[in-house]
Amino acid sequence: MKWFKHYSDNYRGRSVAAFYREFGHNGISWYYLLTEICTEKMVLRHGSDDIASMCSFRFDKAVLASSMRTVPSKLERWLSFGSTLGLWTLTSDEFEFNIEYPILSELLNRDETRQRQRRVNSVSSARLELDKELDKELDKEKELELYNKPPAPVIKPPRVPATTKQDAEHNKLIKTQYINSYRLRYGVDPVTQNAAFNSQVSKLRQKLGVQEAMQVVEFYLTHNDSFYLKKTHSFGLCLSDADTLRTQMLRGQQVTTADVKAFENKSNYESQWERMGK
Repeated sequence: MKWFKHYSDNYRGRSVAAFYREFGHNGISWYYLLTEICTEKMVLRHGSDDIASMCSFRFDKAVLASSMRTVPSKLERWLSFGSTLGLWTLTSDEFEFNIEYPILSELLNRDETRQRQRRVNSVSSARLELDKELDKELDKEKELELYNKPPAPVIKPPRVPATTKQDAEHNKLIKTQYINSYRLRYGVDPVTQNAAFNSQVSKLRQKLGVQEAMQVVEFYLTHNDSFYLKKTHSFGLCLSDADTLRTQMLRGQQVTTADVKAFENKSNYESQWERMGK
């Protein structure tokens, strides 16, 4: 819908005053009615932006008179008077009015240019405000996302298998040797179904190798040291004394606590005898 402006002091204008003198208040109201009707009929022709080319109007006399709440004869006299004031140019025949209304182009051209700029500025401002609101909403969403975000899962390093398949087989051989030797000595099976025992078996294999580990285990279960007997030959003692047991096994001689004490006593006796002889 098109529109037009007029100045707030238009009632003091020359044309309005002349309409009032000749036609009273009807003359003024017809002026605004005609301007509204012509503005409503304005259309762009062939995509042209030239508003002046749109200010030629053709009206049926009876229809225009009805729209302006008067009769054709009074309307034609009023239009002719407006033409003499220079507001428009009027030509007519038996049935139609042809009106050239150039002043309307000036009003609308000025108003539409300004309005276009206002619309552009208004749209730009609206988009800017919308972008700001969207940014605020995004910031709020990010804050909520960070606040509600569950803590990052602790990534544990992959567990490296303690033994390879071959190591597991070697550990099984050592374990079987210990169980058989233990059963032979004590008539019962040792406690072996736990992680600590398996770990000790792996360490003994790593320390001595599978063959010597099996031989040391077998030798250990035949050892008659009082401390080993008191602890019923637990596997942990075999691991901790592996080097000593290996040496005794290779020499083919067990060294018990009693042997150590006897050796100590003999050494003390010989030392005393030597001192006395001197």
